[in-house]
This record gives sequence, structure tokens and C-alpha cells, in this order.
Amino acid sequence: MKQYNHIYRGLDGFDSFLQEAAIDVNQKNILIQLFSSLESKEALQKTAAEIYAVFTDAVLIGASAAGEIANGEMIDSSTVVSITLFEKTTLHAYYERREDSYTLGHSLSKKIFDKETKCVITFLDGLRHNGEEYLEGLSSCNFNHAVIAGGMAADMLHFQQTYTVFEDKVFDGGAVCVALQGKALEVFQDYNLGWRAVGPTFMITKSEGARVYEIDNRPVKDVYAEVLGDFAVDNMPASTIEFPLICQEKEMPVARSMLSVFDDGSLLYGGNLAEGEEVRFGIGSRTLVNQYTLKEGIPDTDSLQACFIYSCIARKQFLDKELEKIFRLLENIAPTSGFFTFGEFFLNEKKARLLNITTTILFLREKGTQTRKHTLNEKRKLKNSSKTDSALFNLIDYVTTELKEKERHFKASKFKLDEFLKALDSVVIISRTDTLGNITYVNERFEEVSGYKKEELIGQSHSIVRDPNVPDEVFAEMWRAIKKGNIWQGEFANRAKNGSSYYVKSSIIPIHDENNEIIEYMAIREDVTSLVESRKKAEAAETAQAMFLANMSHEIRTPMNGILGFTELLSKTRLDATQEKYLNVISSSTKTLLNIVNDILDSSKITNNKISLEKVPLNPFVEFATTYELLKSVADEKGLQYTLEIDNAISACVYSDATRLRQVMINLLSNAIKFTPECGTVKFSISLVSETETQQRVHFSIKDSGIGIAQDKLEEIFKPFAQAETSITRRFGGTGLGLSISADLLHVFGSELQVESVEDKGSEFFFYLDFDLCNAEEETLQEENIYGECQEEGVCDKLSLHVLVAEDYEINRMLIESIFKKYINVTLEFAHNGKEAVDKVAQNEYDLVFMDINMPVMNGLEATKLIRKELQSDVAIVALTANAIKGDREKFLACGMNEYLSKPIDSAELETILSKYSKKQRDAIQVDIEKILLQVNKKVGVSKEVGLKLLKLFLESLHELVPLLEDAFVKEDNKKIYETAHKIKGAAGALFLEELYTLMQETEKSALEENALEHKNKIEVLYEYIEAFETGVAQYH
Repeated sequence: MKQYNHIYRGLDGFDSFLQEAAIDVNQKNILIQLFSSLESKEALQKTAAEIYAVFTDAVLIGASAAGEIANGEMIDSSTVVSITLFEKTTLHAYYERREDSYTLGHSLSKKIFDKETKCVITFLDGLRHNGEEYLEGLSSCNFNHAVIAGGMAADMLHFQQTYTVFEDKVFDGGAVCVALQGKALEVFQDYNLGWRAVGPTFMITKSEGARVYEIDNRPVKDVYAEVLGDFAVDNMPASTIEFPLICQEKEMPVARSMLSVFDDGSLLYGGNLAEGEEVRFGIGSRTLVNQYTLKEGIPDTDSLQACFIYSCIARKQFLDKELEKIFRLLENIAPTSGFFTFGEFFLNEKKARLLNITTTILFLREKGTQTRKHTLNEKRKLKNSSKTDSALFNLIDYVTTELKEKERHFKASKFKLDEFLKALDSVVIISRTDTLGNITYVNERFEEVSGYKKEELIGQSHSIVRDPNVPDEVFAEMWRAIKKGNIWQGEFANRAKNGSSYYVKSSIIPIHDENNEIIEYMAIREDVTSLVESRKKAEAAETAQAMFLANMSHEIRTPMNGILGFTELLSKTRLDATQEKYLNVISSSTKTLLNIVNDILDSSKITNNKISLEKVPLNPFVEFATTYELLKSVADEKGLQYTLEIDNAISACVYSDATRLRQVMINLLSNAIKFTPECGTVKFSISLVSETETQQRVHFSIKDSGIGIAQDKLEEIFKPFAQAETSITRRFGGTGLGLSISADLLHVFGSELQVESVEDKGSEFFFYLDFDLCNAEEETLQEENIYGECQEEGVCDKLSLHVLVAEDYEINRMLIESIFKKYINVTLEFAHNGKEAVDKVAQNEYDLVFMDINMPVMNGLEATKLIRKELQSDVAIVALTANAIKGDREKFLACGMNEYLSKPIDSAELETILSKYSKKQRDAIQVDIEKILLQVNKKVGVSKEVGLKLLKLFLESLHELVPLLEDAFVKEDNKKIYETAHKIKGAAGALFLEELYTLMQETEKSALEENALEHKNKIEVLYEYIEAFETGVAQYH
């Protein structure tokens, strides 16, 4: 194998060179490399054509250059022809042009690499392609890790036009390559950087390929100004050629020189710098460049036959002719040729890399072939030209070594911290903001959960992830806390980039400086979305359960309603003894089944926290005695000694939920009676334990001489469906829910059901309740108002209404028709579903509509909404349903219904509703002045004359207050409605005007619930009442 180099100045001179060197142009396997810094493409094209015409069987490749290298010397504005005559090596060359750099490399890779390939020399257009992407594609089929050498085509730093050459053609763009194959061929690669990495390590934090925006999260120019000084920034990139960035790729330092500056301050480098890559500034000198020794592994240099040099133009700019010292050294080893590139290709650790500011060297030899002799001019090693430079760089090396050691310790500590943070990152979401709430840091978990990239978040307000459904007050409270230096904690929803919500449990921590001033905030959040979704699923399951129970209640109560109703009607006909007996069994069995349904519903309501207590005034003596009397007949049937003891020290008026308290007492008394044998005892006692001015604590006890409960069963009996023994259900019946419901209800009251029992001797169930005290008159008035209207005689004759009933169940329609027969002035029509009801309301005028909720075709809620919105009708609508779940009443009223009536229909409740909306009832309002004056005299102690004056004064005030109330209704001002109704109610109560008191009490309550507008008709009733009141006062003598 022989290597020849020639500076081409024309075909005549070239022919003379060939003759003098005795080169056989027809020999096989000749490689010609053409390097030219001529700026004329036409001149280069002419040269390539002339040379290829001489060597028609040779492989010719080449590139435009920023200067040439030949015979150990640097040349400009010339064309160097490198001729390699191989004896045992075969050549395969290709040219390819693709727009995408990776695709270009990959396409060539498939053609040139096989198991015989030892080396590939390739040149790439230096301005139109990305060298790193090209090398990645070119390496894709390099399975045997053949050496890759060459570089990026260049120009004389005009950065305008670069070319590649293949055979007799010159190309804009694309790549040319030649594969060298042969068992005798040996390839050795080396490089010389000559720059040292010094100073601290920096990190690339924002980049796109070879374009860098930020280092250490700071603008890249700011970092250069800090490290090199402002002058370096003013003259970029020329001022920084001596100071490239150096990154470490395994054991190999790789320099990245700056090529250009963009208007936005970002910088373009000669190779890619990935985000997260660590770099240091490099420093170079002639002394360092000339400190070159062949690397280990390169054999006896006397046997090397060719040396190809591909060197960076930046080295030429900085060192100029100083580079020739190395080139001459290499020329003493083997004939040299090459060019100055825009980037050099080098295979390191089996990976092809793009280098900058580096000289790459490719040595070739063929075993068993002749070597061309050439003159040796210098020693293989060069001595340093400056002792001062040598000492200086020894000092730099010493300082750098010390710095590296400290950095190593720092990295070891940082590694441990990073491992901790990595573990933390996998669990929690971390972010930091400045004092204005602008994001300065987010961890990977934040990106993962929010869907935003770090660059989309940094600098943005943290409200970028705020869920608009979270109330403003949550964040206002947070800012109040953290601005005071306190840690704030809370759980709320955030909004991800894709619009979905995720839930976080958050801790916001103020960070202080040495002066205890807040400088930033750190947020540590835990993604609790799965927990919240599980909670929602549980709530949905509860809702489904509630709906199931409501539907079951409806399905069971509806036929029971029919059975009980017709049983009651049948009982009022003539029956013989047997029929009456059978009828009683039907009635008793149905009521038992209804009680079981009620028990199951109550248990479900309590379990799902659907029970809320009312707080109304009641008389304990009346309430407890009534409850006691309800079960007295049952106790008498068994011959029990059934007694009641009430402590007279208990107040005659307390606040409580009478219905729920009665339910507890009935459950406990029923159990005591059920489980006590005949002639036994059941004692119901209520005693005062302690009291204050506003409250009394009362002890309740139900004690029996029944069968008792075993000690090991005492904890079980309060569980749902549990009884002390399974045989008890067979002997005594029941669902096993009574005690569970009672215990749970008492928990709602804030108490606890306790038990003491001895098996076969009896049990005592007891509990304590705290009662708020009230005024005795308030309780009396409440009681009178509850029962007064429904207990009047002749009410059936007074009622006059046109009523529509929407009910799909035929038995219920028959029952309702039977109930309404006694109201002689009530006309009744039926609709079989919601749609029929809407059609009938559209065609007729009704005073009242009873609307079943669950109907085919259209349900009651949909029908009501259509009546209100489309028909614009204000007809009174009453929900008629067997549903019994808490919240139904509110739902019915919210959709436009006026009242709520539960099945089975309670006669008293029905009459109350009919009376309220009856035309004749309203027309017949009368005020009994004599009765009122007697009550005033009896309870207040004033004469009738004074009482009458008080009534007249109140009548005058009504003429002022009622218009105000009417105006409040017009303005939809619930607050004003409440205030005015409250004034009228107070005076009406003091003067024992019971009808007016009740009317204003209902208005006041509806205003508090913000649904007073549904009761505008009360104004009409109020004016009618005032008219009757005035008439009564005027006619009184």
C-alpha cells in the first residue's frame, strides 16, 4: 500500500506528478480524496472531472474545505489530491442525498456495512445537515463497530456554501462515503484535543439539539459574562474560540465550539448539547496543543503507510501555523493529507461521535505490502516551547484535580440526596414559587400528574393548575396563612393540562432567608385522586343503595297503601264475626310488614347519615305519657304490671325531636313488653339528673323482669339484624333492628344506649339526654296550631276544590276516590301518567294537583317541571309518593311542587292540605274577637277594654307592615320577608291570634330556607285575614 499527495494546479502538472511517482492509473483499488478550499464550485467541478478522467477505475470522494493539509503542512485556497494505492483492500463508495440527516445516514449504513468492513471514510455537507443525527443513522448497521472517520465539509468561514464530491460530480448537500474492506488492512484511530476542562461544572438546562438557551437555569449569555467577562459576550463567537464547552463522554473529553449567536440570546454550537448534560469551560494554548503522544495500541510507527488528518477550523483560527508542529510529527510517521472541517467524525467506545476543536487522525497499513519511503524531518515527540506555559498549566491541572476531588465528594453526597429525592419524587408532587406565586421549580412527579412539561410551568403563576371549581376562599385562606409564615395544609382539586381534575393533599411551606424574610414557598403535595374517586364511588354506592331502598319502599308501600286503605273502608261496613276476625288479621299483618319496611329504611338512613334531628318545643309530660299510653293496651293484654314515673322537676317545655325520641322509647318499651312473660313488670321512668338555667340532663330507664340477656351477647344485640339467640326470632318475631336503630338514633342525639341484664331475671336499658329549655306558652301554642285546623267539625262541607290526581296504580286510584267521597264539594279527576297530567292542566283549571312521583311514560318530577316552565301554571302541586328517603321533600319542592304527602295517606295531613288550598275555606275566614279577648284577659291579665285597644293598635300596624311584606315578595328579598313576618308573628303570638301566628311562622320558616317565593299566595290569605279581623273588631260590642 502506498500513499501520495499532490497540490493540484492543473492537468499538466498533475500528469508530470503521476509520471514522476510512477503511479499506474489503471491499477485496481485506488482511493482518491479531493480537498479544496476554492470558493468556486465550477473550479472544483472542473478539477474533479479532470482527475476522474485520468483515474476512471478509481474511487473518488471529496469535500470543500476551510484549508487543506498535505505533507505535514497547512495550505489555503488550493486543492489537495490524496492518492492511496491499495494492494489487498477492496473499496465500495456511495453518494446519497436525503433531507433528513438520520435517514441519510441510515440509508448509507445499509449499503456500506458488512462483516468485512474495516473502516468507513465519509464527508457530509456541513451546512445542510446535522452531523450527530447523520452519525446516529450511519451507525445503525455498524454491527461490527468498524472505524468511522472523516468530517463535515466546510468553507473559508463564510458559512455560505459547502460541497461534497463523488467521482466527477460536485454536490450541494448529501453525503459521500467509502468502505474499506480486506483482511490485510489494519486501521488505527487517534485524536488530539489540546484543551483542558477547568473550573466548576455547569448543567445544560434548556436546549434544542445544538442550540442552547440556558445553563444552570440562567440565560446562556449571562453565564459566559460571569465566567469570561463582558468582553467575551460583546464579541461572540470570535471571542470565545479559545474557551469551548467541554463535556465528558465516558473517558473522552468532547469540545463544543460556538458557531453563532441568535437574536434571542441563544447560542449555536458545533454539536448537540442535551438538557441535563454537564459541561465545563475549556482553556487551550499552543503548549497544550503540541503536547501530543501517540495513544497506546498504535503499533510501530515505521510500519504505518498512510495518515489522514481531519482537523477543526477553530484550531486553525486559534493556533494557525502552530498546528504544523503536530502535522510534521505525523508526517514523520506516514504521508499525511486531510482538511479543516466544520466537525470531525471519530469512533469512541463503539460509538461514532461528532467532535469540535479536535484533530482526528486515521492511520492505515496493509500487512505484507510495500511502504513508500519518505524523508523524516523531526523527532516523534515535540518539546514544549514555553516553560512558563508548562508551569501555568501544571498549576491549572493541580487546582483542577483538587476541585475534581471536592466535586467528587460533593457528587457522592448529592447522589445520596438525589436518591432520597428520587424516592420522594415517586410519591409526592413538589414545586417551588417566588413570593408572588410564580413557579420556579417542579419535580418530575408534578409533570407526570399535571401533564405539563417543566418549560411550560417555570415562570407561570401556580394558578395554571388551579381548578376553577375550587372556591376562592380556599386560596384566600392559604395566602393569609403562608404570608404570616405559617404552614398551610388542605385538600383540593387541581386542573391538569388535558382539562381533567386531580386531587391533592397539600402542604405549603414558607422558606425564609437568614433575616427571617420569606423568599419563596415550597409546596409538597400528595396525589389523592384515587382516594377521592374511591370516596365518590362509595358515595355513589350509597346513593344507589338509597335509591334502591326508595324504590323498594315505593314498590312495597304502594300495594300496602291499597290494602290498609280498603281494610279501613271495609271495616266501616257491616261484617259478621268471622269476617271481622279475618279483616283484623289482614290489617295487623299489613301493619307488621309496614313496620318492618320502616325499620329497614330507618336503619339505612342512619347508616348513611341521612338522619337529621328537628328542634321543636314539646311538653315532656304530655309526650312521655302519650308514648306510655300507646303501648298500655299491649301490656294489659299480657297482664303486665306496666308503670310510668316522671320526675316533676323536669321542665314543662324543652326542645327536641319528638318523632325520633318517641321512636326510641317505643322500640325499647315494645321490646320490654315483648320479652317479659305474663304477669311480669315493665317500668318506664324519667328523672332529672342535673340542670342549668338553659339546659336539663334527663335519665331515661326502661326496666323489665323479662328473659334477660347473656353477658357474652350484650355487645351483639346493638348490631343490625342481631338478637341474643336465633330462636328468639321464631318465638317472638321482629327484624332485630329495633335496638340497632335506637342505639344509632341516640348517637345522633349525642347520647349512648346502655344496658344491664341478668339472664332469666330481666334487663334495664337506659340513656341520658340533654334538653335545651323553652317557654311553656310556646309549646302550648305549637300544640294548638298543629291540631286545631284538622280537628274542626264539618270540615268536609267547607272544602271546595277541583282536584286532579296523577296516579298509575289502579288500586291507589280506587282508594283515593273512596277517601275523597266524604268531601262533597271536591270534584276529582284522574290522570294515568305524567304526560296525561300535563295535558289536563293545559286544558282545565284545577285548584290542586296530587302528583305521584313514579309513573310510566313521564314521571311526576318531569311533569311538574313542564307545568311550571312550559305551561307557566302556578297551580298547587302535591307530591304523592311512597318514597321515604331523606332529601326527597327538598328535591320535590325544588322542582316546583308545593307540598309533600307520603303514602299510605294520613287523613289529618290530607285534610290540612285540602283546607289550605280550598276556596270556601279561604272565603270563610273568621276571627273570634271574644275568644281572643278572653285569652288575653286570662293569660296576660288585662281587661277586655284594654285588650280591644291593643287589637286595634295592632290592626293599624298591620296596614303598615303587610304592604312591606308584599313589596319584599315582589323584590324576591328573603331577608326582608323574614324580618317583616317575624315582627307580625311576635305581636300575633302575644295577642293569641293563632291563625295569623301560624301563617307568619310558615312564611318566616320558608324565608330562612330561601324558598319563600313559593308561598306568595300567603299575601292573599293575609289580606283576607285582615279584612275578617277588621270586621270582627268593628262588630264587637
